[in-house]
Amino acid sequence: FGGSVALTAARALPGWHAVVVLGPTRRVEERTAGPQAKEARWLQARFAVARRLNPWPDLTLVREVSRSLALEYQMEWWRQPGHPSLLLIDGEYESLADRRFLAGLARQITPPVWYRTVPRADHYLNTASFGSWALYDRRAIAACLSWVEEWLAQPGVPAAAGAGRRG
Repeated sequence: FGGSVALTAARALPGWHAVVVLGPTRRVEERTAGPQAKEARWLQARFAVARRLNPWPDLTLVREVSRSLALEYQMEWWRQPGHPSLLLIDGEYESLADRRFLAGLARQITPPVWYRTVPRADHYLNTASFGSWALYDRRAIAACLSWVEEWLAQPGVPAAAGAGRRG
């Protein structure tokens, strides 16, 4: 939820100039929160296991957290002028539906906004996972960092956003 927390924080706390978001929460109703959500139990398990929660959180709580953080529920704010510059990043190995959905949201956001897909990378910018081990592709990391640098150099994106301030 890290990217989605950054989106929410930028909206809630003044002073942000730029936000980079890798694989934000999306398609919440379809995947986890709606009455026919296909991945609700999977997300509940993932959430609980990753955070070593015992007992697992109530599914209602997991759904509400997902709704509160998802970009699609924040769009009214991101459509307004004056929001922080936004760079949305997906990995090529995200599902096609996820990539199309986020690209569609990016087209609805008032500039400045960029959407990029990192080749040879998944949701966490890694290439593969084996249990707690992750494999990373140097070229994917380099591409992502290059886009961040290029994006920060654009007019209207404060290059000093992270220098001692939120951003």
